[in-house]
Order: sequence, then C-alpha cells, then structure tokens
Amino acid sequence: MADLRKCIDAAKLDRALSQEAAEEYRRRLDEILGEDANVDGPDWHEKQQRAAVRLQKEIERTLHRKRRMRIKQAATTDALRSRLAAAPAKQRDKAAVAVLDFDPTGRHTGSNVAMRHMQARGTAWGLMSDFIDRFRSKHGGLTRNTSGMRDVVKGLFGEATTPEARALAEGIQEARGFLTNRANVAGADIRQRKAWGWVQKHDAETIKRAGVDQWVEFIIPRLDRSKMYNPAGLPMSDREFVMAVRGSFDTLTSDDLAGMAEIPPEAAKWGSPVNRRIHHRELVFRDADAWLQYQEKFGDPDLFGSIVGEIDRLARDVAQMEILGPYPKAALEMMQSQLPKRSKFLDNTFAQVTGQANSPDSRWFASFSSTNRSLITAARLGSAIFVSLADFATNTLTARMNGVPTTRLTAELLRQLNPANGAHRRMAARMGYIAETWAGSQVGAMRLIGEVTGLPPVARITDSVLRLSGLNAWTDGGRSAFKMELVGHMTEEATKPFDQVEPLLRGSMQRHGVTAEMWDMYRQTSIWTDPETGATFIRPEDVWLEIQSMPEGLLKVGERRARFEAAQRIGEMIQTEGHFAVVSPTARSRAIATGGTTPGTFWGEMVRNVTLFKSFAVSFNYLHVSRMLAQRGLRGKAEYMAWIAIGSTVAGAIAEQASQVARGKDPRDMTEARFWVGAVARGGGLGPVGDILYAGVGGKNRFGDSIASSILGPVMGELEAFANLTGGNITELINDGEAKNVGADLVRFAEGLTPGNSLWYSRTAFDRIMKDELVAWIDGEDAERRFRRIERSAKRDFDQRFWWRPGTPVPSRAPDASEAFGN
Repeated sequence: MADLRKCIDAAKLDRALSQEAAEEYRRRLDEILGEDANVDGPDWHEKQQRAAVRLQKEIERTLHRKRRMRIKQAATTDALRSRLAAAPAKQRDKAAVAVLDFDPTGRHTGSNVAMRHMQARGTAWGLMSDFIDRFRSKHGGLTRNTSGMRDVVKGLFGEATTPEARALAEGIQEARGFLTNRANVAGADIRQRKAWGWVQKHDAETIKRAGVDQWVEFIIPRLDRSKMYNPAGLPMSDREFVMAVRGSFDTLTSDDLAGMAEIPPEAAKWGSPVNRRIHHRELVFRDADAWLQYQEKFGDPDLFGSIVGEIDRLARDVAQMEILGPYPKAALEMMQSQLPKRSKFLDNTFAQVTGQANSPDSRWFASFSSTNRSLITAARLGSAIFVSLADFATNTLTARMNGVPTTRLTAELLRQLNPANGAHRRMAARMGYIAETWAGSQVGAMRLIGEVTGLPPVARITDSVLRLSGLNAWTDGGRSAFKMELVGHMTEEATKPFDQVEPLLRGSMQRHGVTAEMWDMYRQTSIWTDPETGATFIRPEDVWLEIQSMPEGLLKVGERRARFEAAQRIGEMIQTEGHFAVVSPTARSRAIATGGTTPGTFWGEMVRNVTLFKSFAVSFNYLHVSRMLAQRGLRGKAEYMAWIAIGSTVAGAIAEQASQVARGKDPRDMTEARFWVGAVARGGGLGPVGDILYAGVGGKNRFGDSIASSILGPVMGELEAFANLTGGNITELINDGEAKNVGADLVRFAEGLTPGNSLWYSRTAFDRIMKDELVAWIDGEDAERRFRRIERSAKRDFDQRFWWRPGTPVPSRAPDASEAFGN
C-alpha cells in the first residue's frame, strides 16, 4: 500500500497530478483495498496488485470519457461557430436562437434542438406505438386500460409473461435502444443491458420525507447488484454499492448531479445531460415486483406515464447533445461570446428547450398557482374548439405553400377525425407522427395556455374536459393529417431529381436547408408499406436507419453521417411545417410569453397568470406574421396576409355563431358590420386586442370578463368575481339595506372554477337547469327581473332572441337560423 501511495505522491510532486486528483486517487485506493486490509498479511502484494489494476482501469475509463466528451464538444463548438459566422453580423443573435428553435422567417436554416427533440421522440414513440395504443387514455381521458400493464413490466425484466406483453416490452426496449445508441454516439456513456427493467421515476418529496435510513432500508433488498457497475465498468463491491445507494438519495433529494469524481468537472459546470445518463447512477431493480413495489411507494403509480415520459426525456437529452454537444451550456456561452452583448432572449429560449424553465423556485407556490390555472382552464375552455376552427385556414395555407393538394389534406383530416377509422391514426403513429394525446400529452391545453400542470387530479380533469370538448382530437387530427400528406406528397415527387420537383415543395425544402444531395438520399430510400392500410411512404428516418446494419466497407466514406443529417433535416422540416399548419407554442413563443421568469416566484406566477389563454395568440402571430413578412415582394406579403385574414375571420364568424347557439341564443345578424368586428376578434390571432375589440362590441369579452380582466388575464377575472360576491354585495347591503345579486354573483364566481360547465354541447342545459335555478333559489324575484333584463339587453344590443330563455328549465323552440341573415 505504501508503494502505491508513494507513486501517487511522486506524480503529485512532478505535477503530473493535481493535488485534488491525487487526494481523490488515494481515497479511491482506500475504498478498493477495503477497511479490513491488513498491510502485514501474507496476501498484501496480491491485494496491492489487484487494487492497482482496478484503479488503473477506473482512471483509464475516466480519462477516456473526459477526452471523448471534450473532443465531441470541440467539434460541435467549431460547427456552431461557423454557422454563426455565416450569418450577417446584425443577424447573429437570430442565427443563435435558430440553433435552439426554428426560425419562422426561414432566413436561418439548419437543425435545431426543439425540432430534433420532436423528431427523435416521434420516431421512438412510433417504435412502441402498439404499447401506446394499447394503454392510452380513452373515453375522453376518463379511463385507461391498465389491465396487462404489470405483464409488460415483467417483459421489460425478461420474466415469464404473456406473448402480447412480451411483444409490447420489446417495442419499448427497441425505442429506448434507438435513443440510447444516438446518445452514446453524441457523447453519453449508457450501458446497453438486456432485460434490466426500466428507469425508475422518483418522487423527491416522498423520498425526502421518508429520510435516508428508511429509504435505503426499503430499496437495497430490491436492487440487483449484479447489474450495477462502478465507474470502471466493473461490478460494485459491498462498500461501493452502499455508497452508490446513499449517494443516490442525496442526488434525488437535492437535484445535485455534480458530486461524483468520475464526472468531468466541466460536465457539472456546464449542466451536461450526460450526468443524468451515467450507467452506475441508474438503480437496477431485482425483478418486476421489486420495481413495482418501489414505484408505488416512492415513485409514480402512473406506469404508462413513467414509461412514455422517460422516452420523451431521453429524446430531449439526445437532441441537446446532438446539436449543442455533451456540454450544452458551454455551447450557449460560446454563442453568447459571438454576440455584441448578451442576449436575454437566447438565454430564455435555451431554458425552454432544455427544460430548465420548468424548474420552480418554490414547488408549493408553483403547484398552487398552476393548479388554479388548470382549474380555470377546465371551467372556461369547454368550447375552445370553436376558436381552433382557424386551424383549417392555417392548415390549408401551409399545405398550399408546400404544394400539398388541399382536397387530399381535407380528406385525410376527416379520416383522422372519424372515430370508426382507427387504422389511419395507427398508421400515423407508426410513421412517427403519433397523436400526442395518445402519449398523455395534453396537447389541446398546451397550445392555448402553454401548460397543464399543478396537482395531478386537477390536471387530469382539465385534460378530460378538453378531450370531451373535441379540442384534442381536432388538434391531433390536423397535425397528423398535414404531416402524412406532406410525406405522401414527397413520396410521389421522389421519382424526380431535385431541380424537377414541384416548385412549391422544392422551395419549402430550400427554406429548410434540404439540399439536392439530401433529396437524392431520400429518393434512394426503400418505400415503407403500412401493414394495416397498405399505404406506401418514404419515411424520413428510414433514410439512415435502413443502412445501420450495413458494414462500413459497403458504404461510401462519410455516407452514414450524411444520411443521418439528411434524415434529420427532412424530418425536422416536416415537424416545423406542422407547427405552421396547426399553431402550437414553440420554445421561442414560450420564452416571449414568460419573459424568462421562473415558476414558483411571485413575478413568475404573475406573468403566467396574465398570459393565461394568450399563448395561442402569441404563437399565431409569431409564426404567421413572421412568415408573412418574409414573403417576397409586396404582392407575396399581401397574398399571405389575405389568406390568413380571410380564413381566420370566416373561422371566427363560424365560432361566433356556434358560441351564440351554445349559449341558448339565436345566431347573430351577419349583415351588420359589428358582427364581423366580433368575428375578427374571435379569429384567434388578435389575442388580448381581440378581447378588447370583442368587449367593445358586446361589453364583455368571450368569457364574460371586463376589459381590465381581458388584459390582466382570467385569474384576475376570478378575483374580480370574488370581489363582486363579497365586497360588492356588502356595499350594496350597507347602502341599500338589501343585497339583490348574491345568487348571480355566487354563480358567476363558481362557474369560473367548475370544470366542464362550458362544454359546448351541454352548456345551455347546464346554465338553465343548474345555474339559473340556483340563482332563482337564492335571489328570488330579483333573479326573475335579472333574467328578463338579460333578454332585453340581447334584444337591444344585437336584436337577438333566446331559443332557450334564461330562467326556464326547458327550451321553448329550436334555434332560428334565418336570424343570421337579418330575417
């Protein structure tokens, strides 16, 4: 032992080792030899030799990992520096942001983290689409088929299970293997293991409450030591095993991934995703029962969400490492150094694409605030599908810009929306364009409010309301239809060389940096046939996946990498155009809406309250106004603006009439100019300005809030309703000796927090049978006068009558459609 320590000390004196490294190696040597090492024993030399060999392997592996990561980062940094240098000096900040999220103007091309994440995740989810289809939420999100889920978990552990569960488990493992292979190529060090189970999702708060001793006592008997390795890739000793488990407690409860010596220091400094994927940090469970027991006590009981969510998180890490290198923050700092002054917007967008923007300062405050917003969303957006009718205008316009026939797009949209036609939805999933609601993503809410978080029960209720409203199906159907038809159009054009491709499609590819060489690789790719429908496509990912098993000798120099880049660029083009077709929040628009504030802080939550329901308007304008301004010449800009303006106004008119009927009124007179002002406001793109216009026409915005609440957000609207219920009625009681609107104010406040009360097909019945009866019971004769006042106001302001009169339990007649034409 003395000889080894002397070698370490000598290396330190010769400055071959830093003092910190020498101390670390001496500490590690003590661990390897063990506390019971006997320096005077007969096996002293053998222990020394084994310890030296083991320590050497660990050092070599650590140095290899550091060197490999630094080489990867250097190559990525050089490429990014060249990419920024190619942009005009005054445009470099925009070019830098385009590395993180796509540029809606199309001026700055190249791959970006956000679309790479979507493309990688979509392909991985497609590989496990049978599992997702089998266990996804159904019946409006109210039920999920959990029967057989435990059998799938057994399949992940290689245990005896049903043939179906084994096949589903193999799909999951294939999806993760697809991503881990890419992560390792990009710089990670994820050990490929068979039948090792699945990554555990930990509940940090529950673990913290239990304490380290109780947690360690529970988990150690359930772990499989034979599949857990130390930094050298060797099985752990008893001491290493216990230290690793106790170290995991500190990591899980403190969110600190930087405390292990084998991680390069810069990995801690630059927040590398590699930290989250080091193999010896993964706790490997003994069997499926042990994994499930831990999941129920210290994890997430939602097994489906744990499995699907891990694929999403791994895809995000892959995207960061492939675009920014193993040290994403180092890439960010390099890009900032190329700008005249630090770009706050670049920092904010980086926080969005890496997920850092979702880390709250105060968990309880963030949870309380987001739960409140989710509850308001569930109460108010039951008829949001009317606003989303504008999707048809953006979808057809984007199809037109890519040369996709709009008649075919419409036909595919109808097939996607047909409840009896599951084959086309499954085909989209196998192509990598899986319906995000299948995977548990609350896509409808995300596009309108930017988040659905808070307490899980409330988030599930909100998701169910939006599913029941039809918004999620409409959103997913529009996205899938567009992407499938764009791929179908490209497949048809693949018989032509690049310069003969249909001009609009060729122009779109050029905007996204797809070159003639990339197009030729796409043309050479084998056609995929859907096993269920028989439809044929050339899938972008197949451009490189189909050659993965080929030996290097059969490929041209650099062909594997070139095909990978071609596949990603084409796939990212389709994902990007999908955002224009069905407007959804992007990392850029979320950075704008949140202003870089942190959730769980006072200002962070205030900003999120104010911007609630404005996410769609921000995204709509950022995407389509940017693209409009990028069109060539005044004519091109005018044509684009006209298409959007006319399409969204027509959609707004339909939404306005549908909303009036859903509220128990006859349609409004469309021959009046003020109707079309309201239609423009309803079109969705004007956001708070539209609400103010709508309030100017009707006195209130579409949710019944005042102009002040329109600007400050629906949370302020609820506070306003509460103020009317309390202070307003108290003031009335003091001044007049009687509070005449207690019932109306109480119902007004309660309806803003009652999930599902605004569902378009049941809204009027709910209003008349529940709300009006409650108002009448509380306010008596004052309620009857208020109901008649509502009718007189509608007649006076809009010459409008009710087909289901306020305060009556049954409708008196059907809606009169002739009112829409001034009859």
